[in-house]
Amino acid sequence: MQSWLNIQPGWVIALLLILLMTVALWLGRTAAMLHARHTGNVPDNSKTIISSLLALTAFLLGFAFSMSATRYENRRQAIVEEANAIGTAILRADLYPDSMRTVLRTQFKTYLDQRISFFTVGAQYDSALYWENEAGKTAAQLWATATTYARSTKELIPTAQMIPALNAAFDAATTRHYAITAKVPSSIMYMLFLLAIVSAFFSGYNGPQEKINKFVSAVFCIMTVMVIYLILDLDRPRRGTIRFDETHQAIESLQTLLKP
Repeated sequence: MQSWLNIQPGWVIALLLILLMTVALWLGRTAAMLHARHTGNVPDNSKTIISSLLALTAFLLGFAFSMSATRYENRRQAIVEEANAIGTAILRADLYPDSMRTVLRTQFKTYLDQRISFFTVGAQYDSALYWENEAGKTAAQLWATATTYARSTKELIPTAQMIPALNAAFDAATTRHYAITAKVPSSIMYMLFLLAIVSAFFSGYNGPQEKINKFVSAVFCIMTVMVIYLILDLDRPRRGTIRFDETHQAIESLQTLLKP
């Protein structure tokens, strides 16, 4: 089941966050003025606390960005590995006699089309699950074809070459599945949102005797939200604007191997 964080579009989360940070900034400014009115000034250690909060926010931003970038690279590498594994298996079908080669190439074409559809449906998770299940059924047919031939003949060379290639292709599909589902934990993202809002509040709370610099405050909120949006975008291979279209051409180009 998808969490709220993964269901919502990135721009909606970014817009909501920048709104909350703006409100927190205003509330912080209001709280500082009320405090100054009753006590005369903000405690001297407020700037130290604010600096610590900003440093903590920056640390968590860097940590979350590193996690999302690592997962992005893992997903890209998984696509390349799957393309290499499927391509190897397709080429090794040529080791079989023509009758068996035709059957295998037909099944490989179906499997390849299904794996391509698994990517091209984008954020339609139900469709992606459907095509992944269909590819699993075709994979079972490919395995049954290869193992049946291995049991019914004494030709060891095709079997010794094809079985490891099929294993690698199916393992690569599994690796890609879990690379897609692996995301930055929601608890880290929610804590990042909370820190950004609290930092905005204390930024407004600081210096009640001086007029708040609206430009600097706006830049702080916008830049913080932009980094968070980038983290979300990297972590959403189906929903985000940062996709794998160029990398996925490695799998789509395998269709040329199956042309008559």
